[in-house]
Amino acid sequence: AHGRMAPGVARPLGGGCSGGGAGSAFGGIGHSVRVGDHVFEAFLRKEEGSRLGIDVLPICVADLSGLSVLNVADQGVVDRWNREQFDKQSVIRPGDVLLSVNEVCNEVAPMMLELLQNELRLRILRRPGLPAPPAQQAPPMNAMQHT
Repeated sequence: AHGRMAPGVARPLGGGCSGGGAGSAFGGIGHSVRVGDHVFEAFLRKEEGSRLGIDVLPICVADLSGLSVLNVADQGVVDRWNREQFDKQSVIRPGDVLLSVNEVCNEVAPMMLELLQNELRLRILRRPGLPAPPAQQAPPMNAMQHT
C-alpha cells in the first residue's frame, strides 16, 4: 500500500513532548489533562508537491498553548488523513489544537517550521467547549498555502 498512512490511534497520552512523567501532563509543560479531553496522534506523510492543507493560529488559553486549527482544506494531506480514518474521533477538524509537531511543543515558531517537514507526528487535543478562534481575530499563520 504505497503512500498509505498508518491508521490513527485515539488514546490518552502520558508524558510530554520532551519527556516528563506519565499521568497528569501531556504535550509539554503547561498542558494539563481535563475530564472530557480527547488527545490523539496523527501520522502524516507529504508526497512531493502535496500541501498539508490546514490553517492554524497560535493559541494560549489558561493551561493550553499550541496551534489551533482554523480550517482543513479539501485535497490536502490532512483531508486525506481524515477520509482514511475509521475512528471519527481521529479526524482533525477546526477547533482542534496541535499540542506538538514532531515532538516540538510550547513554542509556536518552531512548531510552524516543523509543519514544513515531509513526515509529521502530530499530537492533537480536542477539548469540549474550546471554540475555534474566529478567523477575523488575526490573519492565520498558514502552515502550507492551500489556495
